[in-house]
Amino acid sequence: MDKHAWLAYLIALTSIVRTTFSFQLTPARFSHAIQSNVRVFRSSARGELGDMAARNTPVDSNLRDNSRFSFGNSVVELGPIETSDLSKYLDNVQHTLIMDGLSSIYPKGNPCRGVFCSRSLNMSDIKVIGYDMDYTLVRYRVNVFESCAYGYAKDVLRRYGFWVEGLSFLSDIACRGLIVDKDHGNIVKVDRFGYVQDAMHGLKKLTPSEFTSLYGREMVDLRDEARWVFINTLFSVSECSLYMQLVERLDDNSLERNSVAPFNFNKCNTYNKLFSVASKAIFRAHVEGNMKKEIQEDPARFIELDLELVPTLVDQSLAGRKLALITNSNWEYTDRIMTYLVHEHFSRTGRPASTKTTTLTSDWRELFDLVIVSARKPDFFTGRNPVYRVLVPEAVQEGDEGSEGQQGLAQGAVMQEDFKMREGHVYNGGSARMVEKLFDCSSDSILYVGDHVFADLTIAKATLRWRTLLVMQELEKEVLELAHCTSKRKRVEDLVDNKMRCLQEINRLRMLAYHEPANRDGEVAIQRLTATLTQIDGEISDLLLTYGSSVNKFWGLMSRAGVYDKSHMMRQIEKYADIYTSRVSNLLHYTPHAFFYSSFQSLAHDKKTDLILFIEENNFEGGHG
Repeated sequence: MDKHAWLAYLIALTSIVRTTFSFQLTPARFSHAIQSNVRVFRSSARGELGDMAARNTPVDSNLRDNSRFSFGNSVVELGPIETSDLSKYLDNVQHTLIMDGLSSIYPKGNPCRGVFCSRSLNMSDIKVIGYDMDYTLVRYRVNVFESCAYGYAKDVLRRYGFWVEGLSFLSDIACRGLIVDKDHGNIVKVDRFGYVQDAMHGLKKLTPSEFTSLYGREMVDLRDEARWVFINTLFSVSECSLYMQLVERLDDNSLERNSVAPFNFNKCNTYNKLFSVASKAIFRAHVEGNMKKEIQEDPARFIELDLELVPTLVDQSLAGRKLALITNSNWEYTDRIMTYLVHEHFSRTGRPASTKTTTLTSDWRELFDLVIVSARKPDFFTGRNPVYRVLVPEAVQEGDEGSEGQQGLAQGAVMQEDFKMREGHVYNGGSARMVEKLFDCSSDSILYVGDHVFADLTIAKATLRWRTLLVMQELEKEVLELAHCTSKRKRVEDLVDNKMRCLQEINRLRMLAYHEPANRDGEVAIQRLTATLTQIDGEISDLLLTYGSSVNKFWGLMSRAGVYDKSHMMRQIEKYADIYTSRVSNLLHYTPHAFFYSSFQSLAHDKKTDLILFIEENNFEGGHG
């Protein structure tokens, strides 16, 4: 088969695949695709179209035979493409797919929406994908959501007599990846080795000399939970904003002076106690119900809708993946938020809603093979918690209502104790081991997707060896700022190179002074180079003040500690997140069969190997021992 015939065949194939994987889904097609097409794709014999679409990736170790596949009643022989023609051929294929409405993958089309890899991951090896909901499937408007939590936390403190008048949510005070020092009332930014590189006390940034004097060469040890708290998630932004403002009021005595009964100063007279107060206030704001009620009544104000989310999940189901929703949120909240996402998807894409009611419960649950609410992560990954089946209204109407051991839930649902999980049901509680048993798969064939570095990723990776994907909403802004900082970073690199050369020559001149104490030229050179060093340091400091400032005016880039070194946050991500991205829908353009591979990891000794080649070519003698 020549190239032109193959390209024509590809166009026909693409049309069929596009029909099957339709992005613009009507509610009827949505239900039919999940209930009908998934069964077809999952049960199709190897060699048929469904298997080809689901498994034929160039790096798929599970492929039986990539030299031929069947299409309808015909058999197509596939041969290799000449290396010299490959680039042009791939460009033609890409153009054909784009013309048919399938856009290119994000690294070329939009790097901010890319999926980035720490440890190579073949999605074709993944059988089960588990999803967290809040800040993962659901993209909250951070400032709106966290400001709301902050407001309700103030109400909690006000009931206990705390003076909170005049306090307002400050979004830039904290960001993911920082660490709270509860002993000193500080937030610190730490490099990958655990050393403090930046710090803030209350609302005041500490100077390098101030935080160096305080911390010296002390290494932050997160195992000391009595002192250090790692900011794992965006949920902690409001908590830190409240804490740092209370630190200000503790320092100037206005907290004790202006608070009223039943305020008890003895419970917040240290920075450590004060953090506990702020943390508990935020926790109560989330669990008391008023905040969630406000979100449920007007989800559009709090949620940034992503119209590519539903197609992403549908594609994964069609490709044979088992999908599980595993969230700490309760059933009522989960049902309302997921209903909103699916309903708005159909509404915004010009498709009619499946019903005239506001509840589309049966529709959104068709996206998942398993739903687990009130999961109690991270205990979910390590414990053996009891599990209850949530009987939603449809199940209750089928005769389950009134059974022994049931507990009432909102919206007509009830809970019934169970001992194992089954597909197609909703559960409250349970454990990760139950999920593994249900789907009968090995740990490395399960991918868990979440936003919480510790509760979602660290435990799942360390204890279960699940594959992991971290979702970081702020990553899009981070990548964009890195692009804008390219020239600034290059200038810093040049300045550092000049600084190192100056230091090197100063050291050589010092050695010369040992041998020739009367050499005045060397002394003059040292003085001039020292003055130059001071000038270079000043310019570097000025550049660092604005480096990454559009991401966060106080802390800059969350991925960097300074210009060169990785932050502690990035070290944790590299260790526990196989891949990471800004939103779940970024997976759509890679397809469920993508192979994510980690980039070349450079070492300190392999960056300037051109010098070695220069030495060899000029036959210079090395210092071999």
